[in-house]
Amino acid sequence: HTVTLDARYQSSSYIDFANTTKIGESVVVDISTHYQLGKTRIGLHCNNLFNQKALVNGYYDGGGVARYFTQPAANLLVTLDWRF
Repeated sequence: HTVTLDARYQSSSYIDFANTTKIGESVVVDISTHYQLGKTRIGLHCNNLFNQKALVNGYYDGGGVARYFTQPAANLLVTLDWRF
């Protein structure tokens, strides 16, 4: 049985070459746990544990409108590994 806690820090950054539009800094925390059952390992992963709203990147489209990529909301993922 293992538990992993990950934190990712992203500093503020500009999304244009003129350095006029900036996205803010953010911290996103993930946690996961794994259980080994013989040849099978089951994992449970919670991404964005605290449901942090964050912009991770951006750009200006052809019409001059700023578009942003956002951090996905909190979500769960179950994994299953089997060794033969």
